[in-house]
Amino acid sequence: MCRNIKTLYNFAPPATKDEVRASALQFVRKVSGFHSPSKVNEQAFNRAVEKVTATALELLDSLVTKSPPRGLCWPALTSTWFTGITRMSCNRCRRSTANG
Repeated sequence: MCRNIKTLYNFAPPATKDEVRASALQFVRKVSGFHSPSKVNEQAFNRAVEKVTATALELLDSLVTKSPPRGLCWPALTSTWFTGITRMSCNRCRRSTANG
């Protein structure tokens, strides 16, 4: 299991292409066993990252749900909204958002 890969579906705001690519990179690293490939394997490694990214983006675009998007959790919102902090992060969903 890739522990660093986070759930990217059904968030508000939606996952960015950079977040999807970072997850794809973690997946390819796990499957290949390479953190950074040798020169001889670099092209195949990068091609795999791009293909996994494209497939993940296609998957995220085609999924359908009736549940509301997840975002900043309500306890994090209520405890930090009035403190004047410009960035808030949610411990439960591990995402950040601006409150301005």
